[in-house]
Amino acid sequence: MKKLDCSLRRLVSGFAVLVLLLVVSNSCTKSLDEIVPATPGLSGLSGYRVIVQGGFNPGEIKISVGDMVTWTNDGSAIESVTSDDGLFDGIVNASETYSFKFKSPGTYTYHSRINPNLIGRVVVN
Repeated sequence: MKKLDCSLRRLVSGFAVLVLLLVVSNSCTKSLDEIVPATPGLSGLSGYRVIVQGGFNPGEIKISVGDMVTWTNDGSAIESVTSDDGLFDGIVNASETYSFKFKSPGTYTYHSRINPNLIGRVVVN
C-alpha cells in the first residue's frame, strides 16, 4: 500500500511540474506581431527591414500606421533597439531579428543601449 501511495505522489508531482512548465512556456511566447516576417504584402501587412551592423541602415524610415519594422542584425555583435520614449525595446543578437508594429502616428527615435552612438528614427504617418 505504501508503494502505491508513493507512486501516486510521484505521478501527481510530475503532473504539477508539467502544468507549471506549460504555463510558464505559454507566458513566454511571442505575439504574432513579433514573429511575422517583415515582408511587404504578407497577409495585408506592410513590412520594412532595417539592418543593424555598426549602425542602423537606413537611419530614418517613413512608414504608415499599422506597418511593421524588423531590425536584422547582420553584424557579429549584440545590439539593442530601444525607443527613446520606452515604446519598444528589443535585444538583437547576431543573425537575429526584432520586429515592432507601429500602431500610432508620430516620430519615434531610437538607439542601441549597448552602443549609444547608434541612433535611428521611424516616422509614422
